[in-house]
Formats: sequence, structure tokens, C-alpha cells
Amino acid sequence: MKGSGRQAKESTIGGASKSGSRLDDERAPDRPNIVLLVADDLGWGAVGYHDSPIQTPNLDQLAADGVRLERFYVCPICSPTRAGLLTGRWPIRYGIMATQVKREHEVGLDPEEDTLAEMLGRAGYSRRGLVGKWHLGDTPECHPLNQGFTSFYGSLGGMIDYRKHKTTRTSSSFLDWYRDHKLSRDGGHATTLVAQEATKFIREHEEEDPFFLMVPFHAPHVPLMPEPEDLKKYRHLPEDEQKYAAMVDGLDQAIGEVLAALDESGVRDNTFVLFLSDNGGPEPWNRPLRGRKRQTHEGGIRVPAIVHWPDGGLDGGRVVEELVGYIDVYPTLQRIAGVAGKPDRPLDGIDALAAMRGDTPMPERDWFSFVDAKGSSPGERFQMLSVTRGSWKLTFRGLGEGEISLYRIDEDPQETLSLAERQRAISSAMLERVTEFRRLELAPGH
Repeated sequence: MKGSGRQAKESTIGGASKSGSRLDDERAPDRPNIVLLVADDLGWGAVGYHDSPIQTPNLDQLAADGVRLERFYVCPICSPTRAGLLTGRWPIRYGIMATQVKREHEVGLDPEEDTLAEMLGRAGYSRRGLVGKWHLGDTPECHPLNQGFTSFYGSLGGMIDYRKHKTTRTSSSFLDWYRDHKLSRDGGHATTLVAQEATKFIREHEEEDPFFLMVPFHAPHVPLMPEPEDLKKYRHLPEDEQKYAAMVDGLDQAIGEVLAALDESGVRDNTFVLFLSDNGGPEPWNRPLRGRKRQTHEGGIRVPAIVHWPDGGLDGGRVVEELVGYIDVYPTLQRIAGVAGKPDRPLDGIDALAAMRGDTPMPERDWFSFVDAKGSSPGERFQMLSVTRGSWKLTFRGLGEGEISLYRIDEDPQETLSLAERQRAISSAMLERVTEFRRLELAPGH
């Protein structure tokens, strides 16, 4: 895949972060280890600390001990979230914001982008592991080992059979489970194998340099294939909810194993742990938020997220209600690591460490979401775009001409009452911002 061919200097939109200096206060320990735990299709209402019927004791404890990011935003689908998480830039800049990366597209994350793994490599993180689901391209140049990671275990594509580890999307199913570049025939449930490999990575770390470990789980994404012992716990739920609940339960157990490995290795307090979901879940698991995955309603883009780093001042069971999102992770970790990014790749995200600590608020900015969606009729497609700024959120649905809705998201997080007709000036101004953002789009592969 060729590079994007963008000009050397790009304008930023929606708020940008400059390269920060190293931490310089009394809470600034040595560079922490970094562990990113990413769930797949975990809805806002699917965790215990959001009053879910699903048992998630490990996430609940992490939320109690750490900092809950209660307005953490991602993309409505997974590949764009993963891309923006790794680059700190709107994925629309390099052609993969509106849809998922699929094998037939033969594209993925542009190798000219500067990834978290590459940036942390420059900062002295000598071990940089990816364990789980990549879903950002399976061509050689897009492979995790060519995007800054030093080890990889898991699947390159998206949806797989949890036990056979074969793709389930294409007509010709094939094995999609690797150790680095080689196919792996390890047996076992994918969630279990990912947890085992992640804990092994942590326990084997003996170097003085800190490590970076990204663990994008496949669960609870379809096909819903829970372990029988987990499924038994949820026979009391409606039949169409039992398997999803059991998948989330298994995910929580796996996360508990990773956190236990940090404890046993004596590195938990100086490890920056961030947990998030890549997008919202299926209905009804986003309640009380409206919508689901593949929509820019809150239920599709607002997800459970927790950060924990006691040595860096991120503990104590605090709650952050300010808007923080996936593109803010890169600049936050860049500041912690104390390394510059690439000047020809200006960041759209903002260093959120001070807000996570409760020191200073996040600046007001435009927050954009964008997805190509499927309609209810065969072959029907449309686009959903949204922009949030302060108390207001505008959503556009359609192709060309479309339906515009405007919400006071602070008073109406369920998006029940559109104020577009009453507040035409605000609607018009926010629609201009959506149009400006849309101009950044590149076709996949360019």
C-alpha cells in the first residue's frame, strides 16, 4: 500500500496536542509500563459498575481503584478506533474512518503513520507486544511487526471462530491465528489464549526498560461462543441475552488474569493500565444510552473506560465526566514517555493526563464521529456523522441530503428530543463543522 500522499504539514481539526515534555512534578515516577486492554463490542451497560446483570468483578474493582472515564468516546466500529488509538489522529485522514478494514480491500493502517508502538520504541520501550485482534490490515507492510511491535500473537483479521481460530466472514474460511509471522495451531478458546499469552509476556519481562503491551480481546464480539461454565450463570436472563452475558463474564475473567500477573510481578503501581471498548455493543447492552454499534448515537460511541496508574496519580476511585477519547491516548502516553512525534503527522488528540488526575479540565473542542451504515432494506446504505461541542451534539443521517438532529447532550444523553428546528443557528454552525471534517476523508489505500 502506498502512503497517503498528504502534504508535509497538515492542519488540525477538533483540537490538537503539541509534543509535551516529560512529567515534572512530584508524582512523576520513572517511565511506567503501559498496558492497553481493549474489549470488542462491549456496551456501556454491560459492566457491573454500570448496574449490569453481568458479573464483572475484575473491571468493577479496577473502576473502584482507578479513574472512571465516564465520557470516553470511540468510533462506531472497530478498525477506526484501533487506528486512532495507535496514531492520535482522526482515521479519516488516512482512509479508514468510515468502515472496517477487510481482507478484500487489501489496505490497512498506512505505514507512514506513526504508531504508539513506534513512538514508545523511540522512548526506550524495548519490548512492545500485541496480543489479540489486530484488524488493521494483513498485508506485509501493515503487519504489527512492521508497525512498531516487537512481538505479535493472535489474529490479523476481524471476526474469527473462538475455538477453531478460523475466519467467519469470507466464503472460504481459513486459519487466522499467528505467532509473529507464522501460523499457530495452538488449541483453546481465543479469550483464554490471549490472556495466557499476555500474562506470559508480563511475567517474562526482566529488562530494565519498561514494556508496552496492547491486548485487544476478541470478546464479546460475535460469533458468541462462551465457555459452558460461564453460560450456566446466565440461564435466568432472556435467551437472546445469555450468550453475550457469558462472553462478557469470560472477558472479565481474562482481564483479571492480566491484572493478577501485574500484581505478582510487582509492577502494578507503576503500570499505566487503560481499559476501553472499541465501540458500543449490540442492543440492549448500551442502555440507558440510545443506539448501538454502527451508529453515532451515544450507545455506539460512548463506552466503559478506566485508567489506573497509582504511581502517576491515577487512582482513588475518581470519576472524570469530561470528554476524553481514543485519539487522546497517543498524546497522553507521548507526554508520559517524553518523546517527540513526527512533525508531518500533527496530532488531533489532546494530552488528557491532567484531566485524568483531576488537576485541570479538558479544553472544549469539536468531537467527530463518522460511519458508513447499513439500512433496514437489502443493499440500503447511508452515512451517519456527528459532532459534539460542549453541551450540544448534532447528528446527520443520510447521503447528500439527510436528516439532521440536535441534542442538548448534557440534559438529554439518551438523545430523545431533537432541537434542530428550535436552534437553527446552532444546527447550521455545527453542520458546517461536520462538512469541514468530511473534507479530510481519503479513499482507502490512498
